[in-house]
This record gives sequence, C-alpha cells and structure tokens, in this order.
Amino acid sequence: MYEYKYVNKSRRTHPDNQGRPVQKSWITGDSPMRRDKYYAWMKHRSQASYRKQDHDITWEEFESIWTDELWENRGRGVDNNSMIRIDTEHGWSIDNVYIGKKSEYLKRASEYKK
Repeated sequence: MYEYKYVNKSRRTHPDNQGRPVQKSWITGDSPMRRDKYYAWMKHRSQASYRKQDHDITWEEFESIWTDELWENRGRGVDNNSMIRIDTEHGWSIDNVYIGKKSEYLKRASEYKK
C-alpha cells in the first residue's frame, strides 16, 4: 500500500483512514501517489519562484519524469532519488533535469552555491 508522504497521520480524514479525503474533482483523480506527485510539483514550482529560478516544467512533464518506480525511492537520504539540474546556470526545464541519487547532487553542491 502506498503511504502518503505529505499528510500528518493524525489529520487523516478518509473513511478507511488511508489518507486525504477523495475528491473526484481533483486534477489527479483518486490516486494517492498522483496527488502526492502533484503536491510535490506545486511545492517545487513555488520554491523555484522563491529562489528566482525559471521553472518551465509542466505537471504532465513532472509526472512523466517521476515514474512510479523512481517516486517510491524519492527522499532526503543520500541513496534516495532527487531531481537534479544538468546545467545550474539554467532554470528548471524538461531538457535540463534528470532523476539521480542525492549523493550525485551533493557531489556538485559547490555549483549550486553560486
């Protein structure tokens, strides 16, 4: 069973206590993994805006980049998957990102501090 990453377990309100309330009107439908991906995409877009970085990745592109198998191993640990920019001088676009291990990102950390 897929576990929600972004919901405080004490605030779950779904009748079967598995997560957020199901609303058919959501863009993601009733899939909990798609909802978490959509929420992550919105947060990613907002963080890029806050950092004054271009963000041209649409929801559909984000979903195609993050396959379900890659998404399952997404996280903050060094062995978890992360979206990484190829060229740090350019913004977030479908042609400038790839999914790699967090350890790859950390090896290039000095490039991101410019």
